[in-house]
Amino acid sequence: MEYTILNEALQKYKQMITKNKLSYKFMKFFMSKENPKISIETYFYRICQYSECPDQVVAAGQIIAERTFPNGISEIMIHRVMLISIMLAFKMYIDHFRWKLDRWANIGGIHSKEIYSLEINMLTAIDWRLLITEEEFLKKYRSLRVHKI
Repeated sequence: MEYTILNEALQKYKQMITKNKLSYKFMKFFMSKENPKISIETYFYRICQYSECPDQVVAAGQIIAERTFPNGISEIMIHRVMLISIMLAFKMYIDHFRWKLDRWANIGGIHSKEIYSLEINMLTAIDWRLLITEEEFLKKYRSLRVHKI
């Protein structure tokens, strides 16, 4: 696979998957009722394509996901975690379009009421700390680029 920042970000999201028993207070909201029919890779690239997120926003989304789920996530959570964390990063850093939740619902293939619920739960879990310091972002972003010289 060719190295790109997006491929590296996808791998970092996938590395969050754990078989360990998890007990987050808000975990049930992020769990799919059944295994999604779309692969993790296809879903990730769908989010990136239709949201037109710059690579830096995807990196910021990954930081938000790690803040929210420091002990990892289950495989049936990853789709929603990727969507909402990237959406929150997009809204925080470049939402000059003022996209409505319906747009994100269409990208993610879930109802806008569910998007709202997931957004509130993720924000609550991180105590509304969306701001990423320059140092924290550069550490993450450099780690995404470390293999390309």
